[in-house]
Amino acid sequence: MSKLGLSKACESNNKFTKKIKKTAVKPINYHYLITAAKKSLSQTDLETVFIILNYVNRLTSIITRGIFIVASEVYHQFLRRDLVRKKGINLEQASSKNVTAVPKRTISMPVSIAYFALSIVINSMGNVLTLVTSSHIHPQFLGSAYWTAAENNLGIAVLGNNSMTLFWAFMILGMLTAILNAILMHKWEWKRIFGNFMFMLPFSIFIQWFSDIFNRIMPDAHSLPMVVLYVLINFLGVTLIGVAISIYQRVNLVLHPADDLFQILRFRYFKGNATLSMWASYIPPTIMALLALPRMGLANFGLGTVFALLFQGGITGLADRIIFPKLKHQALDV
Repeated sequence: MSKLGLSKACESNNKFTKKIKKTAVKPINYHYLITAAKKSLSQTDLETVFIILNYVNRLTSIITRGIFIVASEVYHQFLRRDLVRKKGINLEQASSKNVTAVPKRTISMPVSIAYFALSIVINSMGNVLTLVTSSHIHPQFLGSAYWTAAENNLGIAVLGNNSMTLFWAFMILGMLTAILNAILMHKWEWKRIFGNFMFMLPFSIFIQWFSDIFNRIMPDAHSLPMVVLYVLINFLGVTLIGVAISIYQRVNLVLHPADDLFQILRFRYFKGNATLSMWASYIPPTIMALLALPRMGLANFGLGTVFALLFQGGITGLADRIIFPKLKHQALDV
């Protein structure tokens, strides 16, 4: 690439970055919310709502800035590739000499890691929102995400309710799901299974972090407006899970065993259909829930679980098209 071309690329990228910084998330204007909320909420509930909104606003700001950083890097990469093409180099033809059955990556490893890190944060926050809102409404009717509810119930049914139940339940059932994935793939890959395992480390750290935050700021909901707010937050949590799954499945570095199962079903058995694949991927947790039914009943299942069952797959498919639409599925091996 010539010095002139590189200079133009850098100048264009700097302009793009400046535009991004100008569009960063600004503090929420609470004037309208205060006027409306005072009519239906008590003073205590009103203070709680504002605390929650403040934390959500901060978290949204962090996530949005992360999205802008990733977008800037991706834009810069596409710009460089366009300039290379203008110099007469056809990248697709250059790479066609080494074509394999598995598509190669079209984004760099730093960009892939940035996407993955962002998706882990979004996914863990979404899961915690479903858990916390479910546990803070009495009687409980919301429920948590489908896999979370099923694994929790079977873990308690088999191991009892102690401080290590969730760890062993999620670890053992996750590894059993990884074995199921190997069966569906018709091959055993230690690298893939190790990747499933390594997914859990940052995910678990963020789960604990968000759980500490939201359990501290979200009290039990007793009034009707607070219950409605928690229902909406629960649905938001399911939506965030669907968006996160869309991002890190397309990046395809490492996956949660359940998400790996979804991806295998989606591209090996259902021709890319996200909704049908999500329904099929719910078969294992349904079996877990049925095994736990005599002791646990329908604990942790509820309105939020039904919402996830019906719409999470569709949300993931929609996110593929509208959230980072230029991010394609990388290095598929299904």
